[in-house]
Amino acid sequence: MQGLSTVSMEQEVGILKRHWAPLLGLNALIWSVVAYSMIQTPQVWVARASLIVPNATSNLQTDLGKLGNLDSGNGVVFSQQLNLLKILGAIATSNETLKIAWSQDPDKGEYPQLETYKGLFDVSPESESTILSLQVQGDHPEIAQQRATLFIGAFEQRLNQLRNSDATQQAAFRQKELEAARQSWEKSQNTLKQFQQKTGLVSSTDQTEQLITTINTLKTSYSQTLAEGKAARARVKQLSQVLRLSPQTAVGSLQLGEDPTYQRLRQRLAEQEVILAEARNQYTDASPQTQAALELRDKLLRQVNAQAARAAQSLKGLNPSMTKESAPLIQQLVVASGDAEALDLQAKQLQQQIQQQNAQLQTLPAQQATLNRLQRQYEVDEGVYNGLVAQVQATRLNAFGTYPSVQVLDSPRVADKPSGTSRRLMLLGGFLSAGFASLALVLFLEGRRSRVNLLRSEKTFLEALPILSRIPHLKELEEEPKTALAHSEVFRSLAATLHAMAFSNSRDRRLLISSTTCGEGKTTVALGLASALTHLGARVLLVDTDWQRFTLTQQLGFSCSGDLDTLPLPMPVQNQIDFLPMSLRNEALGEFIPKNSFKKTLDFAQSIYHYDYVIIDGTPLNAFKEADLMVPSSANLLLISADEKHKPELLDESLEQLKRWNDQVMGLVINEGKTSLWRNGDPVPNYLSSAHVE
Repeated sequence: MQGLSTVSMEQEVGILKRHWAPLLGLNALIWSVVAYSMIQTPQVWVARASLIVPNATSNLQTDLGKLGNLDSGNGVVFSQQLNLLKILGAIATSNETLKIAWSQDPDKGEYPQLETYKGLFDVSPESESTILSLQVQGDHPEIAQQRATLFIGAFEQRLNQLRNSDATQQAAFRQKELEAARQSWEKSQNTLKQFQQKTGLVSSTDQTEQLITTINTLKTSYSQTLAEGKAARARVKQLSQVLRLSPQTAVGSLQLGEDPTYQRLRQRLAEQEVILAEARNQYTDASPQTQAALELRDKLLRQVNAQAARAAQSLKGLNPSMTKESAPLIQQLVVASGDAEALDLQAKQLQQQIQQQNAQLQTLPAQQATLNRLQRQYEVDEGVYNGLVAQVQATRLNAFGTYPSVQVLDSPRVADKPSGTSRRLMLLGGFLSAGFASLALVLFLEGRRSRVNLLRSEKTFLEALPILSRIPHLKELEEEPKTALAHSEVFRSLAATLHAMAFSNSRDRRLLISSTTCGEGKTTVALGLASALTHLGARVLLVDTDWQRFTLTQQLGFSCSGDLDTLPLPMPVQNQIDFLPMSLRNEALGEFIPKNSFKKTLDFAQSIYHYDYVIIDGTPLNAFKEADLMVPSSANLLLISADEKHKPELLDESLEQLKRWNDQVMGLVINEGKTSLWRNGDPVPNYLSSAHVE
């Protein structure tokens, strides 16, 4: 429907004639509300006054360190949100202040609740000044002025109460707060000192430079010590190769050679060797003299070997033949070995010191952060303590430091005219409300009338189509076997009706079964009709083109994953009934329909397999954009209609499509059930066997 601004005068008169009764009732209601509001709205008189807060000053100033400065004249300003005038305004409108004024108000009986009485007062600070503006309402000028005077007196009385209470509390608790602040300050000071004494941290920059210098010096000494130790080990290796002894065995060999017992045995053994040689020169080996000398030589040799064996138990590789001539080399070997061990030990100590210094250097930032935190805490506690001390002094100097004195700048005065909602504004609001409400009502009524006309037009068009069959609801079929037989007869009657029609060619025997929306029973009709046609001797091909749900494909036990690139050949599902799945990929489907491939596929299937009928389970008319492309390929459209499924917003678009396809719409099949013929999850009607032929 077009807007009322574009309709003619005659149409406007017609609209008013059709809807004069609801318009009259609506306007009567609106103007009744306006009249009642004008009568019940009372006149309000407002008394206005001004209060000023003098800017008191003092000579007391205290440095609070990190917390700023304390000035008793201006107060401590911690943030911009701390506004003295707002605080005084809150005190003025507090319940305690209003109770004082309420108890003395001449019209106290008209305000039984304090919250209602509180709405008569408004206190607001003026910008960039120390002035408070006061507005007090009353039913009469005298009451408004008297109420304003009472309110100012109650405000001053409440300020005096707060000052006395504050002075009493400060006298009782200031000293406790000051003592607590002093203890906190001393605690933070002691903590800071203990941490500095424990860590020795005073200045992080200087101590860091000292640590770096120490580490560099230790690294230099460490490198030199490693070099000297390497040279000492080289000397030890060279001397060991010359002596063929390690430093430990060389010392043991030297000690063994200097042992008196061992030396005597060696000397006696040498002398006995001389005696044995002389005896062999003078006598034969079998002579008693030679045998006696030989036995004594062997005895001394065994004693020498036993002495050497005892010394060799502690040291391996001991050389018993070592003489005093090797003593200087052994001494050099021992000295070089001791130097190497000492240098290695020194290098390890230097390395430990370097590691300790590096560890200390790494912990220095964390210690410095802790020191800074303790220093800040100390400064904050010191500032708090100094601030409390200054506040104690300020309290003694200025009794009005917390709640300053408030003086009357302008006495209460009442305006010449009452304030409140203007009657002209009420009338203007009434006219606007009546106009917009009437316009909205007319648009609503005309829209509903247009909707009814549209439904009537669509019903007329649908009634013009031939009704080929009426099918009961499937759930009734499942509950009553007799109804199932009747239901089967209904499909056979529908099949006989279609079979009796004169079709000029095989293309005319293609039936696209569709509906206005989902759930009207088109899949059930397709299955039942296919089964009924086979009883008449027809060969039927079932095709599922409902690309959103694939209901028929699921019921016949095929995959509907949509993963095919090309169409397969028709597959038998029952005697005289084949099935052609259409679960193509989205990309393949987008090219399949616009290129007329669907029509070519049906032509090919009918020419090869000689199908008498092709029944296509189509998508609902309003659910898929390709519905316009499917009808020309199908030749005939069989529309399934469930009356209670027809929604007005869907019928408009469906009506245009049906009118465009009027020559191809064969007729209607009415679903007389209250719900759809088939729902997901319901049992499948026993029209076809669910087991398809492999």
